[in-house]
Amino acid sequence: MEERHPTGVAPRCQELIRFRSGAMLHACVGMFSILQKHAHASVEHGTLFLLASVDFSRCLFLTFVGIGSFVAWRRLLPSRLVASDVRAPRVNQRGRDGQPPVELEELTMGRLLTLIYGIVAYAAFLIVFLYLIGFVGNLAVVPKGIDSRATGPMGMAVLVNVLLLLMFAIQHTIMARPSFKEWWTKIIPQPAERSTFVLATSLVLAFMCAQWRPMTANVWQVENVAMQTLLWSLFAAGWIIALYSSFLIDHFDLFGVRQVVLHWQGREYTPRPFAQRSLYRLVRHPLMSGFMIAVWATPTMSQGHLLFAVVISCYIFIGIAFEERDLVRNLGEDYRRYRRETPMLFPIPKRRHRPTVPT
Repeated sequence: MEERHPTGVAPRCQELIRFRSGAMLHACVGMFSILQKHAHASVEHGTLFLLASVDFSRCLFLTFVGIGSFVAWRRLLPSRLVASDVRAPRVNQRGRDGQPPVELEELTMGRLLTLIYGIVAYAAFLIVFLYLIGFVGNLAVVPKGIDSRATGPMGMAVLVNVLLLLMFAIQHTIMARPSFKEWWTKIIPQPAERSTFVLATSLVLAFMCAQWRPMTANVWQVENVAMQTLLWSLFAAGWIIALYSSFLIDHFDLFGVRQVVLHWQGREYTPRPFAQRSLYRLVRHPLMSGFMIAVWATPTMSQGHLLFAVVISCYIFIGIAFEERDLVRNLGEDYRRYRRETPMLFPIPKRRHRPTVPT
């Protein structure tokens, strides 16, 4: 006689869960081993980060293994089990001999691996974010800056760099759209959606930095020491503003950590409410303001740095247009009023039109 399970899941489904769990664990452990290996190499060579030398094909393969295992789990398992993995509250059911049922053990493992996946994605963001600061600023702590070692003809460098920037812009824009998220979460679990976006963006940025073609001819170079100090201060302030702004809107929610932690705790995710505070009282997008300051504030502006700054600035304006369209749809008149009263990027007072008095 066939054995009945408490949730009605056949033993073959347990094997599918174990396959999904093993694939996710393999991906996470593999990515950690890569980061650990290059961290040791960075110490030996006197640099903080060697992300540009990472074997990107292996990173991408391991990432796709993790994402693919999520897809396999969603596609192959019965919908009742998938739903219970996401929404089931914490329970204290007991199986034979007072032990937890096998299904609950497997579901707990699924939540744990989702949590690990989110932490790995956040760690990738931190590494790439710190490397990007050194890359844009041509700091000595990174092996390759935006102006390191010009190679190849100018035309090819422009073409490659523009394609790299477009790759980032297209990936970031498409994956941030609500329509894509709605489709994407039919394939991967909802709690992992933001972490997948963060991980994909980090890998694209890392690939862009590694494949960037320097164009070292100077557009301007500031010799005055006081002006150099001012520009370097603005460069640092830009990154600080961007990071600080992320905490104003909930840093860990923005980068997917809050979602996977709530999923691990068996609690329902609720988005943070819209609030005007601190820098958001001055401008609508202080995070983007910080990035704008950081990419333009430099005492030495090369042709490659100028190309990077121009394309990123154009993308910021395009991205803001898409984002505000979604915000108006979600928040309605509250955001329309906020948009009318608050500047976009820099705290420039808006002109108030005085009514003309007839003479």
